[in-house]
Amino acid sequence: MAFVSALRPTWGTDRRPHGKSARVVRFLGHESCRVVQQRFDLRVRSRLNVIRMDAQQSSPSPKLHSQVFSLATLNRDGSTNMNIVTYVTPVSIHPQRLWALSLFVDTQSHENFTRSRVARLQLLCKDHARLVPLLGKQSGRHVNKVHELARMGVELENVVVPSEKSLEDNPAFALQVLPGIQGFVDLRWNPERQVSRIPCGDHDLFICALEYFHACGPDEQEDNTLHTDFLAKLTSD
Repeated sequence: MAFVSALRPTWGTDRRPHGKSARVVRFLGHESCRVVQQRFDLRVRSRLNVIRMDAQQSSPSPKLHSQVFSLATLNRDGSTNMNIVTYVTPVSIHPQRLWALSLFVDTQSHENFTRSRVARLQLLCKDHARLVPLLGKQSGRHVNKVHELARMGVELENVVVPSEKSLEDNPAFALQVLPGIQGFVDLRWNPERQVSRIPCGDHDLFICALEYFHACGPDEQEDNTLHTDFLAKLTSD
C-alpha cells in the first residue's frame, strides 16, 4: 500500500532513529528497529481499516438549507402540474444564462419536462409551506393537484404574456402559477446540447436555458423566502 509505505520510517544501516523513535528503541532495548517498524506498520494498517470502515458506512446527507421552489410543468392535456424542487441553481451567465435542474425520475414532472422541454420555476414564500405536503409528497399521476389546491382555497393564476413575447416563443407562458410567489423563472431544456442531461441515480440533472424571468412582488419579500430549514422547524414543532 503506497500510503503505508510512505509512512514507514526510513531506517537503514547508515541511519539512526531520531527523537521519539530513538527513545522507543532505547526503551525496548533488545528489540530491533525492524520489529519497531513492523509494529508501526500494524498501527497504520489498523487505523486505515477504521477509516475505510467509517467511509463504507452509509450516513445521512448533510443538512443544507436550500431555497424551496415549485416547478410547474405542462400535462399532455395542457393543464398545469406542480411539484417541489430544491436541487436547482444557476450555473452560467455568458454566453447564455444556464441553470441546473435535478428532478426525480419516474415522476409526472420528469415526464412532462422531458416531453415539453419547458418548465416554470416558482420562487416560494413561507406562506406556501402548507402546500409542500401536497406538491412535494404526492404524485401528479395519482392526484389532481390543481383540484386539491382549490380544495385548500388556493386558486392558480394565469400569467399575462408580455407584448414582445408569445406562446410560440415560450410555451411556458401557458403555465399557471401559485398566488403570492416572489417571482418565477422559465426554463427550456435543449436535449441537443452537448451536455444537457446527466443520469444521477434516482435523479436526472438537466442543463436548461433561462428563457424569461418575472418578479411578482416587492424586494422586501426577500426575508420571507421559503427555505428547507424553515420546513424542518415546522415538522419538528
